[in-house]
Amino acid sequence: MSDKKILPDKCAVTRDLMPLCIDGTASVASQRRVKKHVVDCPPCATVFQEMQTQIDLDVPVEQETEQFDSAVKKVKHKHAWRKLRNVLLGIVMALVVCAGLAYGYYWYFVEEVPLPIDLYEMELTLRSPQSAETPVIIKAKNLPRPAKMHVEVHYDGSTMDASNALEPSWVMYIWATTTRSVDLDTCGYTDYNYYAFDQTYVDGSYLINNQLYKVNSVFKGANKAEHSLLRKTGSDTLKWTAASNMVLRSVASMEIIGDEKAPVPFVTPVPTLTPMPTATAVPSDFLLYYNTLDQAVFYHVDPMCSSMDFAYLPLDGKVQYGELNDDFYISLQACPHCGAPQRNWGN
Repeated sequence: MSDKKILPDKCAVTRDLMPLCIDGTASVASQRRVKKHVVDCPPCATVFQEMQTQIDLDVPVEQETEQFDSAVKKVKHKHAWRKLRNVLLGIVMALVVCAGLAYGYYWYFVEEVPLPIDLYEMELTLRSPQSAETPVIIKAKNLPRPAKMHVEVHYDGSTMDASNALEPSWVMYIWATTTRSVDLDTCGYTDYNYYAFDQTYVDGSYLINNQLYKVNSVFKGANKAEHSLLRKTGSDTLKWTAASNMVLRSVASMEIIGDEKAPVPFVTPVPTLTPMPTATAVPSDFLLYYNTLDQAVFYHVDPMCSSMDFAYLPLDGKVQYGELNDDFYISLQACPHCGAPQRNWGN
């Protein structure tokens, strides 16, 4: 026979409610009943106290479980962050290595470096004084393969012209480059002709991109590097010679530094140097030029013909080829310097 059966009904009911009161899940009425009963019943009071003690002993176990679970979560979080950090560090290191390899490739195989100026010879020549276009050619000898030619024109203050007027002055640097990967001992050498400028004039002016620049000195070599004087306006070195073996290449880069118009670097295209058409092939609306500031003698195909005095340029008189036989233009003759077409008397 169990202990519960020999207990009085009040004690049995109270002891059934005790766990609920300790957990806080019993109703207010049940809690009052238990408290009132344990005051009057010492045996039930002892049981109630033992139940509370047992539950209190169980609390640290639950807390320890919670602390363990919390520690496990912290360890997992720390491990995940360390794993992510290692992945990010690996990516950064890979990017650094790739950037280093890319820069090394550029530095060795792509970047152009100036060649020693005593390694090659260079002179400025004219394609042909009788051509319709009179471009200046950079004639370079003993250049390694491959090589590129570069030009920079720097503003160098102002000078007095023949009429005591101030005009801007320029200095030109011309130099050859190659990459560090080229072995100068085994690469082989050859000669090149580079198309450089549209035209030049006796006063040292160069026509570049339809803009005149009066250059006092031309240097072989890069600015702020080893260079030597190649030409100087007014010296005997300005005696032009005709270029031979016309295999033209483009100047790799040309830059005007100090110009108010601030032109950007550009690659000069190689011109198509073809002779002027014969008189019978010239269209009637073909535009020609002549001097209106003085008594004109010649008509020209080039408004900047270098046979004219600089003061008359550009030529502002215009006439179509089909109008040459009109009375007003009948006295004009074809300019032999710029290759103007002969008048067709059959028009």
